Amino acid sequence: MNPGGNVVDVEKGVGSSAGPIIGGIALLAVIILAGLYFWNQRVTNELPPVEGNVPTESVTSSNGPDDTSSIETYLNATDVDNIDAELNAS
Repeated sequence: MNPGGNVVDVEKGVGSSAGPIIGGIALLAVIILAGLYFWNQRVTNELPPVEGNVPTESVTSSNGPDDTSSIETYLNATDVDNIDAELNAS
């Protein structure tokens, strides 16, 4: 005890350094999120506006019918015998 009767038992300099680390991580997260937000805004602004009638369905190839007989006919007509001739030439 000190002469005034008050107990002074405070250790200075002993403590956890988790506060600055957590603050740094939070600041880094805010900077990253702000960067992603502004990057997304720039990309959105660079896209050209869509004009006219845009089909909402996905459009498949218009090379012909997609039934199995047409596909088999196409595969049978394809020449695959010499497909690797360029690889074997060297």
